[in-house]
Amino acid sequence: MLTRSSVVFDENQKRFISLYDRYSPSLWGLILMANLPQFQSETILLNVFTIALKQLNQNQITEKQFFATLLKLACKEGLPLACLQSVWDKQ
Repeated sequence: MLTRSSVVFDENQKRFISLYDRYSPSLWGLILMANLPQFQSETILLNVFTIALKQLNQNQITEKQFFATLLKLACKEGLPLACLQSVWDKQ
């Protein structure tokens, strides 16, 4: 039997998968550029998406703001700012 909470969970899961598929390759590429240990890199990626999804579900951010929020969270989780600066310097 479907309950309201299971329907909401299913919608959130689909939304998460869509956003993860769209943004994780770009974010993962930036994280890899920082040359951090593999475990730390994976932890940053997972933590960032976990936090961002909670914020998205609580309507604290919109999908339009999602990638900027991911970058900000990645820095809070341990991605060096110098990594992001080097990307902007190359453009």
